[in-house]
Amino acid sequence: MSTLGKIFIVLNVVAAIVLATLVIAFVDQQKDLRTNLEKSKQTTLDAAKKMDQLRDAVKARNMAFDKLATTSGMDLDNKNNAILELRNQLTGAQGDKSKLQGDLSAMNNSLKGLNDSYDKLNSSKKELEEKYNTEVAAEAKLRQLSDEQMIQIQNLRQSDTDGKARVKSLEVQVAELTKSNAYLKQHAQATLPETVPVLPTVTLHGVVKDVDNAKKVAEINLGSSDQVVAGMIFEVSRANKYLGDLKVTKVEENAAVGTLATVQDEIRRDDNVTYSVKH
Repeated sequence: MSTLGKIFIVLNVVAAIVLATLVIAFVDQQKDLRTNLEKSKQTTLDAAKKMDQLRDAVKARNMAFDKLATTSGMDLDNKNNAILELRNQLTGAQGDKSKLQGDLSAMNNSLKGLNDSYDKLNSSKKELEEKYNTEVAAEAKLRQLSDEQMIQIQNLRQSDTDGKARVKSLEVQVAELTKSNAYLKQHAQATLPETVPVLPTVTLHGVVKDVDNAKKVAEINLGSSDQVVAGMIFEVSRANKYLGDLKVTKVEENAAVGTLATVQDEIRRDDNVTYSVKH
């Protein structure tokens, strides 16, 4: 694995850990917010219930006051004392009411603060999502660049292989020409050697266009435009199974005809033909 790949993997792991930590913190904060909100709601309900109880108490005391006022034979001082006591109780109830209202106001402020915290958490969540999307896009770009570099490397390797094969083929042809010239000089022949056809320096792949197994003749879809020359020998196969050889005898621009040799099985249309560079 390259250094760039290792760095890329480390960055992904660090980003995943940071993202997981932020998500866990966000979930815990939301849980606390919900808990505080439920407590605030329960406190508000308790305060309202207590207000209702105070109203009922005041109503009961007012009814008692009315009963005392209408009761005949009661001593005026006792009535005044009872009235004073009721007024004190009413004043205390009003004080409790004011205190409850203050508590309710404080609870509302606390709820507002919780809502603000919740909005901040949502904003942080959006920022994290945007950062995550940016990192994903950067990762995709890095992968694309890596794939393009791999393709370029493969093309360079193929070009190097093809160049070496061409050089090897030319060396073989030069050796054959040198050998022919030496033979002619040795025997003092005046005639020139036959022209040696230039064989392709790359591997060729094609298919059988037509075949006559009885006459052991076949036509392929490769021709002079593909560097095919007479005398070339193609290997015929089907599903990686060797079927025989085809020696080219006639070449056209986009097709060639040859004779079949060492046939091991019936050859059909669309069977594969391959010419490999001999090293």
